[in-house]
Amino acid sequence: MDILAILILYLHSLGKVQKDIITNILMAADSGNIKITIFVGMVLGTAIQSVAEEIDPRISDLIVSFLKHLDQLSQDEIQVLIEFLHEAMN
Repeated sequence: MDILAILILYLHSLGKVQKDIITNILMAADSGNIKITIFVGMVLGTAIQSVAEEIDPRISDLIVSFLKHLDQLSQDEIQVLIEFLHEAMN
């Protein structure tokens, strides 16, 4: 789950407008898996668009690993992860 921490750090480096857009979209998602996947996709997409030359190509390996592990989590574990994500975003 290291990738989640990296993306949270990157999110905090974004401007208020970008951060608010991502937060508002996440609030609209119902499913925990969808919220986490949307977060990863949006923040990574923003990073790729902004600093593509500086991103290590191995980031895709981290994302694939993260998504595989996400599918293996129980609903309780996903809920804990979402609560962590919400707290870390504020």
